[in-house]
Order: sequence, then structure tokens, then C-alpha cells
Amino acid sequence: MQRLLVITPHLSTGGLPQFLYKKLTVLKNKFEIHVVEWDDITGGVLVVQRNLIRGLVGSNFYTLGEKKSQILEIIKQVKPNIIHFEEFPETFIETKLAQRIFSDKGYYITETTHGTGFRKEDKLFKADKTMFVSDINYTQYGSVANKSEIIKHPVIKNREAILLELGLDPEYFHILNVGLFTPGKNQAEIMEYAKRLKGEKVQFHFVGNQAGNFEGYWKPLMDNLPDNCKIWGERNDVYRFYSAMDLFLFTSKLENRPLSVLEALAYNMPVMMYNLDTYSVEFSNHEGIEFLTTFEENLKRINSLFSKTTEDKPLYTPFIELQEAPCIPCKKKITAMHILTDIDTPREIRSMQSLTKLKNHKVDYIPVISKRYTELPPAETCEYPEKISMEPGGKLTPGHYGCYLGHKKAFEMGLETNSDFLLIFECDAVIDMPMKDFIQKLNYACTVLQETDLFWFSFGFHNNANIIEKNTGYWVVDGFYGAHAYLIPKKSYAEFKEMYDKSKWNVADLLFVEKLKHKKAGIFEKPITLQAAGYSILDKIETNDRY
Repeated sequence: MQRLLVITPHLSTGGLPQFLYKKLTVLKNKFEIHVVEWDDITGGVLVVQRNLIRGLVGSNFYTLGEKKSQILEIIKQVKPNIIHFEEFPETFIETKLAQRIFSDKGYYITETTHGTGFRKEDKLFKADKTMFVSDINYTQYGSVANKSEIIKHPVIKNREAILLELGLDPEYFHILNVGLFTPGKNQAEIMEYAKRLKGEKVQFHFVGNQAGNFEGYWKPLMDNLPDNCKIWGERNDVYRFYSAMDLFLFTSKLENRPLSVLEALAYNMPVMMYNLDTYSVEFSNHEGIEFLTTFEENLKRINSLFSKTTEDKPLYTPFIELQEAPCIPCKKKITAMHILTDIDTPREIRSMQSLTKLKNHKVDYIPVISKRYTELPPAETCEYPEKISMEPGGKLTPGHYGCYLGHKKAFEMGLETNSDFLLIFECDAVIDMPMKDFIQKLNYACTVLQETDLFWFSFGFHNNANIIEKNTGYWVVDGFYGAHAYLIPKKSYAEFKEMYDKSKWNVADLLFVEKLKHKKAGIFEKPITLQAAGYSILDKIETNDRY
């Protein structure tokens, strides 16, 4: 049996040890597993998940003290076939020590990450393979990985069965909060809502530790706990609560990037939370989130999520459905290819937040990440070599060449998906309407492309030039403008590929106009996507939202 050595920064509370435990239960019959805990930060209190992992591996569990170089002796003793880092080693291992682990190795190295704050520019070591726990992590760090794969924590959803297992009444509306009891987490506010909703068929649940150093905060709350509140403490099965409960209520006033909110969203829970300045735009465009305002308005909103029927049973509708009417999911296989470069900038983060929502409507989403091109572009393969320059202003710059390469790479990767349609977006594309309306427009454009001789469809800006038809629902243009967001049907793939194979490079818009002359394109009367504000790589200036 092969030996697996897992090195983890900690085994305290949160998503990392929960994910690791789940992973080890799957691997325990395939590997002899050893676990190294770099630092014990549990304080002897936050030990539920740590104890589960210790119980799983028995004597093959090690906690390092101040002498971190002990890891080298453990590696020598275990002789692992695989060393796995449960977080990027750059975030918790001293560089010289990490260099020794990565050099002269007789083992395979894998890694993962559970955060989003690490800068890809700080990546010093390349594992043989990186396993990402989310699509956003792949989008952020895929370009600095060797081989990679996305492996998500499994989501289990069976509301009634799980509630019954927990001894709860499925007829009630169940509201969940997860987190350590502290003034910053502000559980007291939730208990005030509970007091105001006494007598209603609603129950509030709190999962999280009550640490001794915060007893001054939580003990008075426990002494006056409303009857419709239930305290569960720290749990090793928090996934069951995410799976079965009806609303995640997060009243924290002091946060960085709350993992519990991300976990709730991963389980498709509707979330109500405050929009703190520290979040930047992290949660501002997420369909599953509604932001809290004043106490009375919040109470009214929570109360609106459930009401009594004549049979005295709760009838509740998650706010996602109230805000956004159901739409017909895409019937054809559509793959959205998202061209990205500077994925840690506000503009591209906003674009990713907008476009990743397509996955909720049966549209595959694939980020296409490329390094920013900074050298003088090649003249020998350029359509207009005399225009090549390092500076913008009617010239062909490194930014323009990088843009061309991004579009070409997106199309070529898209071909491998064998999709009926490829939907290609530039790095700053944002959907400029409710998602249900966009999906309806997308379905409509697909139908038009199937039933007419149109070559493709543009969703971005157009200047009303070259319009040759004005039909009800869509217009037709002779000549294409709109590389910002466009839809290609399978019937056009061959000619599109031939264009890239036989043409010299140019600005994407002009390349399409010149090499696909008189290929009719569909457009909507008004663009349905916009370009997000931010620093333009092509123009080297800050821009506002624009079409």
C-alpha cells in the first residue's frame, strides 16, 4: 500500500479540517495515511474535527512544535510516495525549509488551497498537481499550476430526512447561523429576531463554539435564550445543517472573508448578511445573497419568507425565487469561454462574479487564463506590422496581441468541449440585465442561429452600422462589431477555425470584420452586456462602465 503524508497548517475549526476529514475517509482504504499538523491552534477547545482526523490515522499523527525542521525527519521516517499540502506551502512554511522538501525528492507532491487572498505572484513552488476546491480558486491560480483538477466537497441535499434525523420538525422554517460566539459575529441580533417571531413556526439554529475568552458575551445570551433558538455547539456534521435548513442568517459586523457564507452558498442556501466594506465586491453580485439593512426591515423580510396556510402549515418561498422568476434553462449544450488575464483585479473579479452565475442555468463555464503579454508583438505574423508599437494610440500593442491570443485560445479550447454553441466573453464582460432575462435572450439567439443563415450573434456594443434587417426581436448586420461578447454556433466552427489557421493576427474586432467579410451577424436592438469599469490593458487608462 502506498504511503500518503498530508501536511496541514492547522486542524482547528472551519472548512479546511472538515474538507480534509472527508477526503481522508475516502482515501483511507487506498493509502497508509500520515498527517502532520504544522501548528496546534485549537487551544484545547476547537478540537472536534482534529479528534476525528486523529482517530482516523491513529499513531500516524504528528504535531510539530517550535522546531519545524522536524518535518524532514518525519519525511525520512515515513518514506512517502506522495506528500500533500492542504494549503499552499508558501502560506505557512518557511521558504528555505519548503525548498528542501521540494528539492531532491523521491515522491510526488500535490497541494490545494482553501483561501482566495494569496497572490499568484507569490507562488514559489510548483507541485506536481494542484487540486482546487472551487471554480473560483481554479480561476485565480490555474495559470500558476502544473497539472490541476477541481475537487469540490460533496453536497448532500435531503431536507426532510436530515431534519428528522436531527430531531426537527420539517413543517417549520429553519434558520441557520454558523460561527464562534463573539461580539463581532453578533448572534445577539438574531436572538432579537427570534424574540419578535415567537409563536411562528420558525426555529433558529446556532452551530459554533462558545470559547471561554468570550464568555462575557455569550453567557448572558444563554441565560435569556428564546424558546425558538437551539444551540448545537461545535459539530462534525455541519454539512447536514447546510443541506437541510431554509435560510442562512449571518449578522456579523466584523469579518474578512467568512468561510461559513461560502459554504452556505455552495449548498445553494439563500443567505442574508450585512454588506461590509471589508468584502469589497466579493458578495455584491451574488444571486443567492440579500443584504441586511435596518432591524425592522430585516425582520419584515425574514417574516415574509414564510406564512401560515389555512391548515396552519408554513408556506415559504426562498427570496431568490421571489426576486427572480424561474426561466427556461438552456436546451442546447452551450459553453461559455471567459478570457481572463489579471484575475485579482476588481474589474475581472466583477466579471467572474457575473458570468459564473451562468452555471446555475445549465451553461458550462470555463475560464481561459493567460499571462499578460508584455513584449513587442511579432511583426512577421502580423497583418499590419508597420503599426506595431509598445504604446497605444491607433497602434498594435502587446495588449492587442494578448487579446488576439486570448480569443484564439478560447475558441480552440471551446472546440474540445463539442458544444452546440460557444459563448465567448472578454475579461471585463458583465451581464447587464437580470440573469433570467439574459438566459431567455441566449435561448432566443440560439434558436435564431439554428433557423436562419446567420453566421453568429453579438451581445455587446454595436454602433448601428451596416444594419441590413430589422426583425422583431433581433436585427441583422453585414459585418461584425462586438468581440466583447459573442455566440458562435457549431455550423460556423469550421470557417472560424480556418480564419485563425490562415490569417495573420490583428485586433480581434478588426480580424473578424476583415477576414469574415459579409458574414451576417445577429444583434439585439440594445446590448445585453457591458464592459466593467477598471484599468484597460489595451488603452492603458482607467475607464467607467461602458458599452
